Amino acid sequence: MEPDVTSGPHPLALLLRGFCVDWISAGRPEAAEQFLRHDYIAHVGAMSFSGLDSYIPAVLGQLNAFPGLALTVHDVALGADGIAMVFSEHGSAITGEQASWRGVGLFTWDGSQLTENWTEEDYYARRRQLSSGVSDPVPPPAVAPWATPQEVSNEAALNAVTSWLSEGTLETTAGVVLDDGLVSSALLDQHGCVINQCFSAGSRVAFQATLTGTFLGGLGVDPAAIGQVADLGVSGLVSLNSDGSITGQVVRDRLGLRRSVSSAAGN
Repeated sequence: MEPDVTSGPHPLALLLRGFCVDWISAGRPEAAEQFLRHDYIAHVGAMSFSGLDSYIPAVLGQLNAFPGLALTVHDVALGADGIAMVFSEHGSAITGEQASWRGVGLFTWDGSQLTENWTEEDYYARRRQLSSGVSDPVPPPAVAPWATPQEVSNEAALNAVTSWLSEGTLETTAGVVLDDGLVSSALLDQHGCVINQCFSAGSRVAFQATLTGTFLGGLGVDPAAIGQVADLGVSGLVSLNSDGSITGQVVRDRLGLRRSVSSAAGN
């Protein structure tokens, strides 16, 4: 059967396009008001912004710190319960240093506007690049992100991924790219997991979760912090493959974890 090329992009994909292109990349608050509901809630790392009156100024603060900031989409999954993307934000800080950092975001809608967002961005990688003066390359863009077809929910994939998240092996799964892909070591000895948002699009599953465990070290933190109980926010877009393996991209809130364990250790 020939594909239907007359229906065009799904309305939710077009909303995400407006979010990425007209709001974030163009920095136009009026676009945010067009594509986002007035009571839109954004969860970014450990912070939440409820309503456009708090959310828009927070985003403009970052855009002002990175004039001309751009957003490149690498992957999109569109399900019955929402849309998710793997992306990079990149640009030059107002002080001149350049950086590119990855993120995974999940969005829901009400049929006409986006209503809520759960995102993790790799601000630890951004911090590293701004400090070193050497930026990471931007990964290739998705060829046609807004033409991504909607896929039905897959309960088997959803159950497999939620079980995997609870098992505590996320940070040691071979087929999962963590953060910028440069370091794959585990940060937590996980003993708990709260899934804040999760949906499937066929065999693909998008999620945002909070992992709880004891800190294993790293991130340039004093070894005295090892053993501290801490939370780690993670967002991912992964696939359940036919052999049962899980592959995909996960972004951890490494900077938030670093701050919390350093503070607890008195650093």
